[in-house]
Amino acid sequence: LANREKVEFEDLAGETMLLYSKIGFWQKLHDRTMPHTRFLQQDERRTFNEIVKSSLLPSFTTNLSIKREGKMDERVIVPFSNSEAHVPFYLNCLTKERTRFEPLFQYLKENRHD
Repeated sequence: LANREKVEFEDLAGETMLLYSKIGFWQKLHDRTMPHTRFLQQDERRTFNEIVKSSLLPSFTTNLSIKREGKMDERVIVPFSNSEAHVPFYLNCLTKERTRFEPLFQYLKENRHD
């Protein structure tokens, strides 16, 4: 898998992967789209990161966690090609507060990653 440009959920059937357990809606996505993948779950973030660093098993990451925590040495990042793996997020505020948040909206527009 590490030599591929992209992977699909189905490519992980039969694999064992490390998974951080506090992932919200992503949990249902994994359950639905990867029923034949075995997940070893950890609910403490620091412990999870240490396990990932010392394990040969694959795990998931996001562009935001890479930006926040950095890319792990000795790990190859292969994106998913499934459309369900790409989730849009929206920021909203009260109309009367738009002026107050305009600098933030502008910053997000200028720094978006499509």
